[in-house]
Amino acid sequence: MSSRSSDRVNESDFAVVLFYSTQGAIRAERALMRAGLAVKLIPTPRQFSSDCGTALRCAWVDVDAVCAALREAGIEYGRVHRLASHRSATGQASVVEAEGGEGNG
Repeated sequence: MSSRSSDRVNESDFAVVLFYSTQGAIRAERALMRAGLAVKLIPTPRQFSSDCGTALRCAWVDVDAVCAALREAGIEYGRVHRLASHRSATGQASVVEAEGGEGNG
């Protein structure tokens, strides 16, 4: 995944990986934890559309390793989005890269 050159990547930015099913998200979490990657299942943020209400969150700096591990494990995933670490006045994290990256599914 590459970020836009105009966007500054912060160490506390997150990647949100979308899945086509809850079962796929759970399989992904297990595979990534076995691979030693720090991930967490979360409800899919409202600003993203998804076929599934469960997404996976990881540090943005780990997104390439996460996607590679998912491909290696044969787990299909949808788009990948980046959430900025700064928050709006309402307290929601801002979406920096709404187009994200294409998944492998």
